[in-house]
Amino acid sequence: MDDTMKDVVLESKLNSSRRPSLDTLNEPTLLQREVVFEKPLRHYYKQILLSSWLLIFGVTLIVAGFVLLVKDEKESHWGGCFGLGGLLFVPGAYHTRIVYLSIRKKQGYSFSHLSRF
Repeated sequence: MDDTMKDVVLESKLNSSRRPSLDTLNEPTLLQREVVFEKPLRHYYKQILLSSWLLIFGVTLIVAGFVLLVKDEKESHWGGCFGLGGLLFVPGAYHTRIVYLSIRKKQGYSFSHLSRF
């Protein structure tokens, strides 16, 4: 083999070493990557609709309870409206927040965190 051929062989052996290049040092390894297979948004329509319904109906009942309280009737059921509205509002607001942040693709939020209905 002539000298130029030896240089080419030596150079190819040096380039094929297992040392990482400077470009790949900052990339996360396979163990550090979070592999998530997101399903399309239409797959979660039940969760999105139910969380929105809970939020809207909860707010409506809380407002209705406030109106009944201010109206000051003796036979009004303002306590029941507040109680039921609060029970619907809390999970509705929680799940709607997860939906909103998942759509915005915020880190740490995913549609897989929603409970199945």
